[in-house]
Amino acid sequence: MKVLGWALFTGGVAGMIVLSIVCSLSVYQFNRGCADYLKLAGDASTIEAANGFLGQALAYMETTGKTSGNSSLIFKKPLSDVGIWYKQTKDAKGVLEGIIAKGDEATGTEKSNALLKVRETVLDGTSVTYPPHIALYPGGSYAVAVILWWVLGLATVGGVIFLAIGYWEYIS
Repeated sequence: MKVLGWALFTGGVAGMIVLSIVCSLSVYQFNRGCADYLKLAGDASTIEAANGFLGQALAYMETTGKTSGNSSLIFKKPLSDVGIWYKQTKDAKGVLEGIIAKGDEATGTEKSNALLKVRETVLDGTSVTYPPHIALYPGGSYAVAVILWWVLGLATVGGVIFLAIGYWEYIS
């Protein structure tokens, strides 16, 4: 009983540490490859800069398959719709490219309006807008992570219970 308790406890804790590292790396990679570029696009002072940053973010979305589907595990909401998020970002880039194509004929007001549209699309105030759990999307990674959290948590609690039972048997 004592060996089983220690095995469950240490395995559960070690698994949670590894899972935390994997999830943290996924979030870091998403931020580095997409969210940071969306923030830079929203804060850009020129349409050319914003266009370049949106291009980087869209390239990441397309490379990693974050272009369609829903990032929610159970309740599929429009805010979790990856396709809507991707299309809005792509449309914002299209607006910028339209202004850039006009060249010198584009007025300052048109350029300012295009930058404002980008800001409204990619930012919610000062934070970047993206679907929840997008860093672990696609491929069911979010579902696997949730299931693993539960299994590892139960293993850890089970290990503590077995250790407590062994302790009580020992002192009585």
